[in-house]
Amino acid sequence: MQTQKELIQQGFQRAKLTYAQNANVQQAMQQKLLAILHKHCKARNLGNILELGCGNGLLAQNLALNFEFESYLAVDLVDFSNDFIKIQKDTSHKIDFLQADFEDLVKIGNKNPDLAIRFDFVQRKYAMGKSVEFFATIKCVTPTKWNLSL
Repeated sequence: MQTQKELIQQGFQRAKLTYAQNANVQQAMQQKLLAILHKHCKARNLGNILELGCGNGLLAQNLALNFEFESYLAVDLVDFSNDFIKIQKDTSHKIDFLQADFEDLVKIGNKNPDLAIRFDFVQRKYAMGKSVEFFATIKCVTPTKWNLSL
């Protein structure tokens, strides 16, 4: 019998090719985060970034186009490494990708990030499978700068 995480991993793996065109809520939340970072990070250097549940790198690409950073570690259950290789070729930033469960801190290691990002999405479904309500939160922890939870 498969675990819940294995089922999640398989679902995202199946949706991998169409993820970017269907990630509307994720893209809206990323734009909100970018606006907040532009407002609060005047130096434009975000230091060391850890993104948990990074998907295909849409946020990493946007951050690389708008900010400087020392390092970027993107972690996801699904192997999006080819997407991150492309992002590195298109930008001057070094972005590392790790395929792992972001709850497995041993694999991630002690990165001591200046900015840790995780997006949470909960979609409620009602009768006839119609999706009518979304909840989205961004959790950003920046021990040296600020602490945001949206």
